[in-house]
Amino acid sequence: RAESRGARIFSRYPLTRVEERELPNSGGRTYVCAEARVDQRPVAVYGVHLDTPRWAFEELIGRKVAGIAPAEKLLRERVEQAELVAREVGKETIPVIMGGDFNAPNPSRVMAAFFDAGMRETFSEGGTGFGYSYGHELRWKASHIRIDHLLVSRGFSVSRCWVGSSTASDHRAVIADLRLR
Repeated sequence: RAESRGARIFSRYPLTRVEERELPNSGGRTYVCAEARVDQRPVAVYGVHLDTPRWAFEELIGRKVAGIAPAEKLLRERVEQAELVAREVGKETIPVIMGGDFNAPNPSRVMAAFFDAGMRETFSEGGTGFGYSYGHELRWKASHIRIDHLLVSRGFSVSRCWVGSSTASDHRAVIADLRLR
């Protein structure tokens, strides 16, 4: 197990080279990276929890004009956070798996940073249905958005992917069967 102020990694494989790294403009929030040995091969493992844009959306929904500038600033900061982590992932010379609460759906600038770095989203490759991971504790009482992701580099193939139940957390876990190539 490895943790940071924002993310955790749980692994049945022993973790080594565990590092906690700070996200820019996050008030001290960090992400965690580690290395695991899978069938005697090294794998880089990242756990992230990027800042949420929810409060900025609530300001805008409430038609508070003052919310526009802070929302734009938050978007820039979230993209900067994603780009920093994506650059670190891009430096890895071993297969990478990354999971966490990205607080962003696939068609977003935040996720584009990871896709541009060569990461692939496991639910898009091996899931069926929508893969909604968040929202079941909000007003609608049903998960309705996919903001939690499990990403892999080209060193992995995805057999299948699904989301867990809503009983353990306000986010559903993203679970995948992967093969190390």
